[in-house]
Amino acid sequence: MAAFAALGLAACTPALDWRELSPPQSGATLLWPCKPLHQERELPGRSGRPLKMGLATCEADGRQFALSWADLEDPVDVGPALRRMRQAVADKLDVPLPAPESGASAAQPIGATPQPEAIQLSLSAARPGPRAHTQLAVFARGLRVYQLSMLGPRLDEATWAQWLGSVRLN
Repeated sequence: MAAFAALGLAACTPALDWRELSPPQSGATLLWPCKPLHQERELPGRSGRPLKMGLATCEADGRQFALSWADLEDPVDVGPALRRMRQAVADKLDVPLPAPESGASAAQPIGATPQPEAIQLSLSAARPGPRAHTQLAVFARGLRVYQLSMLGPRLDEATWAQWLGSVRLN
């Protein structure tokens, strides 16, 4: 009987332990299914001033969750940066980006600056694997651009919707 009770408790344990966190220096608050590790670095900008970049990432239930951000120097760089961010993911998976009218929709988290290039989409690599499917959103607040991604062995619309829907930019 005790073994049966223990099995029942294990079945009720959620695979994802959602908690609200704000990665340091990100300017974002969102639900995370696990405790993210945080990294920051600086890269040289066009003007010679360093550009700050950050990454928070964690793994849970066979998926990788990541939020990255970068501060830009000029408002004209925001749209092109959002396009480059999503293209870099497609290149890594070796798949073409879907046409804007098929497979992509607007990504407008709370506090985001409206941008036509702010979208969410799903990409699937030709070969199966633990990171073969990526759900991705790119968006901005002012001169800060963000990329939110969830990688896993399959697409998971419910988990993605919960995670993207929790994003608030400060």
